[in-house]
Amino acid sequence: MIKIHKAHLIQTKSVAIYLAKILVLAVVYHLAARLGLKMAYVQANTSPVWPPTGIGLAALLIFGYQLWPGISLGLLIGSLLTGASFPLAWALPTLILRLPAQ
Repeated sequence: MIKIHKAHLIQTKSVAIYLAKILVLAVVYHLAARLGLKMAYVQANTSPVWPPTGIGLAALLIFGYQLWPGISLGLLIGSLLTGASFPLAWALPTLILRLPAQ
């Protein structure tokens, strides 16, 4: 009985760590997007430099593809906070995830 409880505790802890990593990546991605949008000079939503791309790519290369929900969540939050409608903000990560691999 104690072994079952220990295994459940370890599994719960690993899920909590995974969710924390996703949340941290989403926040960092969102903050980098806000920084990139501050560099926009022609239009408010277009920037010549986009730091989230590098952060997302580095996170996936270092920690593995399992953290892709953090990038999608960061994109969703960033889109909503910049004034995009919910259907558009929801469609952006969905479309990016469905792009065919070349």
